[in-house]
Amino acid sequence: MGSNDETPAEAPVHEVEIARPFQMGVTEVSVRQFRAFDPTFENGVYDKHYKDQVNRGYAMDDERFPAIRVSWDRAREFCRWLSAKLGKTVRLPTEEEWEWACRAGSATPFSYGKLGADFAPYENLADASLVALAVSGVGPKPMQNPSPLYDYELRERSVNDGVLHLARVGSYRPNAWGLHDMHGNVAEWTASAWTADYRSAPADDTLKVVRGGSWYRRPERATSSWRWRYRKDMPPFDVGFRVVVEEARP
Repeated sequence: MGSNDETPAEAPVHEVEIARPFQMGVTEVSVRQFRAFDPTFENGVYDKHYKDQVNRGYAMDDERFPAIRVSWDRAREFCRWLSAKLGKTVRLPTEEEWEWACRAGSATPFSYGKLGADFAPYENLADASLVALAVSGVGPKPMQNPSPLYDYELRERSVNDGVLHLARVGSYRPNAWGLHDMHGNVAEWTASAWTADYRSAPADDTLKVVRGGSWYRRPERATSSWRWRYRKDMPPFDVGFRVVVEEARP
């Protein structure tokens, strides 16, 4: 687990033990699934990068999109609700479980290869399509050859994964264990409290570890070992979650 070659938060590489078997959601929890728990839920919109706000922005409420703007606390409530519904223990994965599942037996930064690999068949990450966020006009439309004043998003310009923002869950190839969108689409909450590195202990339970990249993050921020954190009461615009189900003890 971890990496000695990326950021200090991912070091040192170390061995961990997954004590119990578990099943993991093949995809991130979708809007449709979350609405079974909360019928009023909405993903909302992503703002168009333009000063004249003639509409709310890019709609993100397709029911097949992953649910976003869900705080860690709210994700836990969903897990408790689903546990009661299924009669099984449903929860967020620990970051150890998450990285094990993301790697799917690989030792490279991505389950599909090294940094610099063409991610278009596998993941929805920040790519050439983000140029469409630079818009103009009364009914804002993407600019042709926009200047850096408007086209300022950090991205991998040599790859086009075919999607501007969110993709429907399961749209890209799965990893070797059949799990979709582990590196991209949306980042994902884990059950684990944040530590500055693997030598440290959690300072408190306020910050929770987020794993994986998103449609808004570049590949170097989407590797199997990449880790970040948010306050557990925050609902980030590019973070969702997937669940695990604990197998019953024999």
